[in-house]
Amino acid sequence: MKTIILATIVLLFTGCASILLDSLMMVSLTSDPTEAVCIVKGPKGFTTRLTTPGGFSVGRGQGDLNVVCTKGALVGSGVIEEGVSGAVWGNIAAGGLIGLAVDAGTGKMWKYPPVGNVVLYEKDKQPEKPQVIGPPKEEAAAEPTPR
Repeated sequence: MKTIILATIVLLFTGCASILLDSLMMVSLTSDPTEAVCIVKGPKGFTTRLTTPGGFSVGRGQGDLNVVCTKGALVGSGVIEEGVSGAVWGNIAAGGLIGLAVDAGTGKMWKYPPVGNVVLYEKDKQPEKPQVIGPPKEEAAAEPTPR
C-alpha cells in the first residue's frame, strides 16, 4: 500500500518530459555546400562553432538558435527554432498541470530538430527572409542550389 501511495505521489508531482528526456540534446548540422564554418548562438549565452557536416550538444530551453555559416564568398544564415516536446502533451492530456510546471521549470519541455541544413548563397543573393533550419527537404535536394 505504501508503494502505491509513493508511486502516485511521484506521478502527480513529476513531469513526463523531466523523467523521459535528457537535459542536453544533440543537433546535427549540414550545409550546401559542405565544409562550411558555422557559428551557432542562443539568447541565453549558448555559443558553439563547427564545420559541416557536424553536430553539437545544446541544453533544452535555450530559445531559438541563430546560425551563420560561411565558406569562401558564400554565406548562409537562419534560425533553428525551439519547439515543444511531445512528452509535454502527455502531461496536458492526463491533466498533469503540476507535471507541466515541472517540465517548464526544468526546460525539458523544449526540443530542437535533430538535423538541420543551411543553404549558402553569394552575399548579394541572400534570401529576404531568414532560413528556418530544420531537416533537409527531399524535394529541395532534387532542385539545383541557387548561388
